[in-house]
Amino acid sequence: DLDAIYSTNSTRTIQTVIPTLDKTKLELNFYEAYRAYSDEFMQETYGKTVLIVGHQDSLIKLINKILGEDKYEKIPANVYGNLYMVIIEKDGSKSSYLQA
Repeated sequence: DLDAIYSTNSTRTIQTVIPTLDKTKLELNFYEAYRAYSDEFMQETYGKTVLIVGHQDSLIKLINKILGEDKYEKIPANVYGNLYMVIIEKDGSKSSYLQA
């Protein structure tokens, strides 16, 4: 179950997220890729299950920033179906995995 959905304001990311919006009936929240990992964003999403749809370069930067390490490299331009799961536990520990 999702609590919130975020997308950049580009046509392609919006098209990607429309089926999920239709199914969940949640409101679409827009974010600016370069400001996504801010204290404000972390407070808004704390304790929630959030879907974030983004671009190949900005999404990886965001994930790596959340994890505090350079775990993932830029997504190749011909890859469109990756799903990255990032889990932040109550104790602050973080983990992730990639479903390609």
